[in-house]
Amino acid sequence: MAIDSNLQQQKLEELREQLSRVNALFDEQKKALGVTDEELEKLAESPLPPALQAMMSEAAESAKTAGRQAASELKSEIEPAKPRAGGMRRRGLAI
Repeated sequence: MAIDSNLQQQKLEELREQLSRVNALFDEQKKALGVTDEELEKLAESPLPPALQAMMSEAAESAKTAGRQAASELKSEIEPAKPRAGGMRRRGLAI
């Protein structure tokens, strides 16, 4: 399973740039709303209403699924295709 390290480094750099952009947007939104990091931490520690907990669980599951799918797509881009064995298979042996 040889992985092209140059392609892997390129994808990693793209992800770093994307994370940087998202963090910058998040900081802009916090500033626009006048919310501090301390206030966010307090909110994170407080219990959520049941309806919001259900929505958060659904969103978390959706994000996990999207993350797995993105990782699978990235893996298929990085890893070369595996050669397939030709012929018929019978009892675990290629004929």
